[in-house]
Amino acid sequence: MQDITRRLTTKSSIACVASAIAILAVPAAAQAAKVIPASATGADANDGSYFPFVYEGGSRTQHLVVGKYIGVSAVIQGFAYRRDGANQNAYTARSVPNFTVTMGTTSVTPATMSTTFATNRTGTMTTVFNGTYNRPAVPVMPGLQPFLISFKLATPFIFQSAQGNLLIEFSEAGQANQKSEYVVDAHRNTASTGSTATFGVNGPFRSAETYSFTCPDARGLLPGGSLSLTASGLASQYPTAVLFGFSNVSFSQIPLPFDLTAVGAKGNFAYISIDLTAVLPLQASGSSFAGTLKFPLPNDKNLADLTLFAQALFLDASSNSFGSVWSNGVAMSLAGEGPGQLLYQSDSTSPTGSFLFGNQATGAPVIQLTGGVQ
Repeated sequence: MQDITRRLTTKSSIACVASAIAILAVPAAAQAAKVIPASATGADANDGSYFPFVYEGGSRTQHLVVGKYIGVSAVIQGFAYRRDGANQNAYTARSVPNFTVTMGTTSVTPATMSTTFATNRTGTMTTVFNGTYNRPAVPVMPGLQPFLISFKLATPFIFQSAQGNLLIEFSEAGQANQKSEYVVDAHRNTASTGSTATFGVNGPFRSAETYSFTCPDARGLLPGGSLSLTASGLASQYPTAVLFGFSNVSFSQIPLPFDLTAVGAKGNFAYISIDLTAVLPLQASGSSFAGTLKFPLPNDKNLADLTLFAQALFLDASSNSFGSVWSNGVAMSLAGEGPGQLLYQSDSTSPTGSFLFGNQATGAPVIQLTGGVQ
């Protein structure tokens, strides 16, 4: 990250903004939410998964979540899945008897995960649910789907990334006798390109212009590639900065997103931690103004799977008393082996299973962790 840091300039005005947020914000509560992968925070992911709920009468599923996507440590008080937005069928409720959920840490990765369930349990597994699980009915809803398929832990699970990756195992005792449609949102990962998505909303200008802030090309998001961010559709040549952060959950113990109404910028939100900044010059582009920030990424394999967030800040004293307008957030994940892998089997007694996408790609359901997550 040193090459990136050298290209980014911290501005005192941005520091003042961060200080104002910190002073006026209430310290973060213990309960927070983190979506993995982060690029699915504000957009449906690129695939779907029937597991862990497709089979009725018996099944076993292991969901591996890479620890660095969770953070150095976390107190997990619950987790949840959401329906796949691409499927337009309503899903029915079902009571799943003899259902057990265990959690633990493991040394396996998405690339090294075995098709033998026991091999993947390299650490101690803790039972976090045992009994009848009432799978909720999920109607067809417009827009981004909410995380309705939830598990609340009676005892929080303490996660430490130094101990490995997170392994969640679901087991319905018996052998499946039928399938039922119940597709959850999932990500399919490839090692040749990264992923990007916008989340949140653009803050309003007094001039009511329609503008955008995006990462226009995910193909460059890999070690040795390049990162680009574009702001366009601006009515004036505003002084503009790009804020970079490593979290969209908290900033200096402040929960995100943070509503900037309290500092005089109604309709604006801080979506990311402010860790680095860079100037984004705007130029005339037809009848409006636009600008692109682009810089190379070091060819360092340790950057694989890195997730970075960005947000644009436009200085405009006429728009609000805080003198700034804040764009939507952008999540960018560099190519790598991906944030997860899933192994499934229709017979809970079978020692082996199959991967969600076979051997062609890694992938797993989009998951939301709640509790003390950063």
